[in-house]
Amino acid sequence: MEKTPDCTAAVMTWLRDEIARPSPFLGRDGDVCPFMRPALDADAIEIRVEPAEDCADPGRLQALVGRVMDDFLRGAGADTAPRRALAGLVLAFPAAGPAGWTVLDAAYPSLKEQAVARDLMVAQFHPQCDVRAVRNPDHPVARGPVAALAMRRMARHDVLFLHERAEWYRRYEARFGAGPVVRDAASDPLMHELWVQARRRVETPADSAQG
Repeated sequence: MEKTPDCTAAVMTWLRDEIARPSPFLGRDGDVCPFMRPALDADAIEIRVEPAEDCADPGRLQALVGRVMDDFLRGAGADTAPRRALAGLVLAFPAAGPAGWTVLDAAYPSLKEQAVARDLMVAQFHPQCDVRAVRNPDHPVARGPVAALAMRRMARHDVLFLHERAEWYRRYEARFGAGPVVRDAASDPLMHELWVQARRRVETPADSAQG
């Protein structure tokens, strides 16, 4: 891990000024990441700066992220950790350029698999990231000043990101149960509908096989 205070400060500024604040393009009220503001206030976010080489090869990146996830689960994200619900870890690759961003894009599906298998969530960011907001597909929500990966423990609202595949939702359901995510479907129709879709995938063999 590299020691680069300037990058750490820049990433922290980005988290505070953009990720922990509302955006008119999200398609919903609230901060870009609802966890970030309370996590920053609790000093529960760790930033690690890694060399560009770790973002230049998919296998190397996957191995690094797997180790970091395991470290996180032994530390701030452990079941016994006092601030586990707010704990987050950001891996930053400030020296990675467009080629590294492409590697990050290609590796991300496997990184998400690693995360979900550990009951974690991981998000990717970089200056040209094309990941779109769940409630506004026209908005590229994951743009950041440098290539980065952010991880935290899985939360109940993550059905928004885990409904697409039966095996992901099964992991979610094992943690949070099979009950509705929202008590009143009218209060959040999209989240309720995605939960319904996820339930269908695990209940229908054909869907599960395709998931």
